[in-house]
Amino acid sequence: MARKTVKKPVQTRAVNLESIHKIFAAVFVILGVGVVWFMKAVRYPWTITHQTNDALLGQNKTAFVTASHHIWDIPLWFGLLIILFIAVAYCVLVVSSMKETYQKSLRNKVNPLRWIYWGIISALMLEVVAMLSGVEDVVALKLLAGFTVLAGILCWLAEKDNKGTRKVRWTNLILAAIALVIPWIYILVSAIGTLAFGMVRSSWYVYVAYLILLVSNLLWFRHQVRIYKQTAKQTDYTATERSFVVLQNVTLALLVIDLIVGLHK
Repeated sequence: MARKTVKKPVQTRAVNLESIHKIFAAVFVILGVGVVWFMKAVRYPWTITHQTNDALLGQNKTAFVTASHHIWDIPLWFGLLIILFIAVAYCVLVVSSMKETYQKSLRNKVNPLRWIYWGIISALMLEVVAMLSGVEDVVALKLLAGFTVLAGILCWLAEKDNKGTRKVRWTNLILAAIALVIPWIYILVSAIGTLAFGMVRSSWYVYVAYLILLVSNLLWFRHQVRIYKQTAKQTDYTATERSFVVLQNVTLALLVIDLIVGLHK
């Protein structure tokens, strides 16, 4: 007699997803303690680039030269704690006060909360990597982060456009990919400039950070394409959500561990 395959109820899968959020919340708290306890107090400058007059060059006329105004030296550990705090807050909120909203999004198969979280966390991680690459201008840093947030918004729109459709609409997903690539062009140019003109290499943990985020972005895009190719028959949205939660949070955990190890006291 043939055995029937019994699918897990949606509620059971939702409970499993809730457990994943709780596990990552605990992991991020532990990593936060590790950041405070083990990391060196390394600071990175934030500046604003502007033009000024060089009196020595100009003498009797104005000679415009590029200069930078120092704003603040941000402790790297402080930046990481902010990111981890946001991650913990999200994991806790979606299993407590925002649980009903989150589960309603899963049932509707369009989850704006995911893309808000993804956009903010990815933007902040990218800013950290950009600072490690020598990017100091605060406007440039915020523009790089802005492109990443824009990618999250476009992914949300792509999800809405493809809900219940049989023909995939790729426009927003392609634009999201472009928005993610633009910051990396800037960061990689800075990294190559360090090698070519600075006559020095960045520390090993910087290259590991590049690898972590680049691989994560490639896996994200591959996952998105696979989902939309199967959009007509996609039924288990909770499994899709679980994949994104694991990918995003593992990426953050690996980046923090990389920097703790690379910058330990």
